[in-house]
Amino acid sequence: MKKKMIVIVQTGSDCNLDCDYCYIKASTGGLKYKMPIEKINQLVKNCSFGFDEVKFCWHGGEPILAGFDFYKEVIRSQKEINKISKVEFRNVIQTNGLLLTDQWLDFFKENKFSVGISFDAPPEINRLQRANKEGISEVYITDIANKLKQHKMPLNVLCVVSKLNVLKGKEIFDFFNDLGVNSYSLLLMMKTPLANCPEAPTNEDLSELYKTTFELWLKRKHGFRVVEPIETMVRSLLGEKMPRLCSFGNHCLERMITITPNGNIIPCGSFVSPEFILGDIYKNKLFGALFSQSCDKFRNQRATYIQKSCNGCEFISICRGGCREVAYWHTGEYSGKYPYCESRKETFSYIRNRLKEVMEKSKLGTSF
Repeated sequence: MKKKMIVIVQTGSDCNLDCDYCYIKASTGGLKYKMPIEKINQLVKNCSFGFDEVKFCWHGGEPILAGFDFYKEVIRSQKEINKISKVEFRNVIQTNGLLLTDQWLDFFKENKFSVGISFDAPPEINRLQRANKEGISEVYITDIANKLKQHKMPLNVLCVVSKLNVLKGKEIFDFFNDLGVNSYSLLLMMKTPLANCPEAPTNEDLSELYKTTFELWLKRKHGFRVVEPIETMVRSLLGEKMPRLCSFGNHCLERMITITPNGNIIPCGSFVSPEFILGDIYKNKLFGALFSQSCDKFRNQRATYIQKSCNGCEFISICRGGCREVAYWHTGEYSGKYPYCESRKETFSYIRNRLKEVMEKSKLGTSF
């Protein structure tokens, strides 16, 4: 079996938006950090050692601000290292899309980058949560969709869910369907003291969002290839062993890691305090950092939480205790309780029952 790794790279702290829930600006003390181009080769080399396939997810701030030369060096370094080690590389860039031009899209298509767009539907919510410093149109996503379509590239969207849009599941679904989105993911807003966040959803609200989205997804009268986390939850209930989403599979410290602009290796994006730094990617190989005592400490804390709080739960094998980053900011402890445990239980149970009904109606039978 191939050894695979997902590396989320924060290319810099600067951004052309000023989103309410973004923790990057506060976590850097307002200072602007940018990953040096001359460090890219070392980054790629130290991330690839010990793995057969590495997927780089280029984040920010706004990753397009890193510039063309940055990504040209990424491709050059990956090709150079592939010739020597045969490591396979994949690239994803997660952008707000406002700076996308035909030149950028030509580059991404030529070099086989997947492009993810961050947009919080419905459009009026995007304006409230993801305001441009000078103000932006609510419908710029339409222009982005048209550009991607012209370049024959899929439109995949990441939509942050807060109290403002958690009960707008149908509006979100319909908006993205009308837009011609290939897939979208509902990302639960992480409320941290590092940002002036909107109010977080309740367990009840989140369950309602997931159930509404599931029912719309189930009808299949849409063009979506994937809707997350519905896809992950359904596949897990049907027996898939490796959940797609990290928050359902505990991929952090196992199959996923984050690199900050100054090279710090951390478990996830907002874990910037010294206690979470596992090494320096410009000096240390990622493979070694993953087997360090510091990394083992966090893995043990996660295992302790699951053993203590999830023992006996019928969904433990497909939930795995929830996201440790969200749990940390809710409780102050890496081993703290995942605050949306109840929502997951209710949603898993609901989807399981609905799948049984569908299978019985179609006379396929079920093992649930």
